[in-house]
Amino acid sequence: MKPSRTQAHHTNASSLEAIERGTLDCAVGMFPALPHSVRVHSLRADHYVCVMRRGHELGCGMSLDAFADARHVLVSPSGQDMGIVDSWLSLHGRSRSVVAVVNRFADARRIVADSELLVCVPSELLHGHARKLMVKNKLVTRKLPFEVEKLLYKLIWHERLHAHPAHQWFRSLVAEVCGATRVNERTQ
Repeated sequence: MKPSRTQAHHTNASSLEAIERGTLDCAVGMFPALPHSVRVHSLRADHYVCVMRRGHELGCGMSLDAFADARHVLVSPSGQDMGIVDSWLSLHGRSRSVVAVVNRFADARRIVADSELLVCVPSELLHGHARKLMVKNKLVTRKLPFEVEKLLYKLIWHERLHAHPAHQWFRSLVAEVCGATRVNERTQ
């Protein structure tokens, strides 16, 4: 199975096309490669963690072999059956057993809470209300037994809107809400 593009996992694949056409003013997501006509502002970085029920046998320590041998739930809003973690494993000659694919972390959380399954999610999904539900459902997080590349979330827009005052205000608002320290608008 070939690794799929990173963009499809945390980004609506049609966003870049809509930015180019002018039917979308801006988009937030992971965009590994952008045309020169698109401006970009880095918003935040994140990383994956592994979620499992409290008391899971891998909770005390997890090797790469144990991780790969375990059964997993994959959260995939697009419905694809391969995620970023699978892409990394594939590049290193490994694979894991994905036994269920769901499109929301809330669904994966319910499945993992009552099973021996694992789920890998961006750590940002585990703050606020989600953190309370993790505790309530007796779920714990563990570091992955390997390093995958950071998830880099970006705000993108077309060059034609770069100097528009209302668009500049909106980009600043998005950056502020996302916790970006300053608007570092550049082309990529």
